[in-house]
Amino acid sequence: YGFTLELYQKISPYVVFDEMEPRKMKINEISLKELSRHPYLDYYQARDIVDFRNRGHLFLEPSDLLAIPTMDTSTLQRIIPYLDFDAQ
Repeated sequence: YGFTLELYQKISPYVVFDEMEPRKMKINEISLKELSRHPYLDYYQARDIVDFRNRGHLFLEPSDLLAIPTMDTSTLQRIIPYLDFDAQ
């Protein structure tokens, strides 16, 4: 957003894109402190996720997070690439 073609052409020789996969967070294990550090979640969303999990609920798929009152579909779509739902 906001990039003109001219600006892109000027800076493109200096820009490197890393196609590395994002580090996944184990949503059923991560601590509140670690989860609240994620830039797409605020403290209250992280707290609600951990509280819900501590009440005995496992997150088996992304849509399970919609049971959290402070979670909205827009935020969920943004964080899905960073979540691991493996419930070992």
